[in-house]
Amino acid sequence: MAAGLLAGCVFFGLVFGLGFALGTIRETFVGQGAWRGLYILAETLALIAYGWWAAGWCIRRFAVPARIGIRLAMGFVMFALLRTAEGAVGSGLMGLSLADQASRLISLQGLLEIAPQALVALFPALRAQFIEPRQTCR
Repeated sequence: MAAGLLAGCVFFGLVFGLGFALGTIRETFVGQGAWRGLYILAETLALIAYGWWAAGWCIRRFAVPARIGIRLAMGFVMFALLRTAEGAVGSGLMGLSLADQASRLISLQGLLEIAPQALVALFPALRAQFIEPRQTCR
């Protein structure tokens, strides 16, 4: 279990690092309008693809067993740390209160933000169920 928790922390660091960099570019250079929407779509797809790779890298690096409970814990740790860090960034850098951030999450924009994050959090378990069993059969 310790390997899964440690892998979840590193998984968070990798995903948050790229997300923070892409978010900084978005907030600094993209602005509002149609380009922002296209950038957010590209950013989301890039983070999903990177999350798949990062989950696999962390699993291999920390030798996380292909047990569903451990893999779900790994994803949960990543997701919990990610939401906590996003709350801290929203409060500290963007001046949003926690209430403002929470109310945004129950909107369509919030759903479109949190759904890909939840999907990425499931990647360790999905890899255990669908990718790794095929690799061991070879």
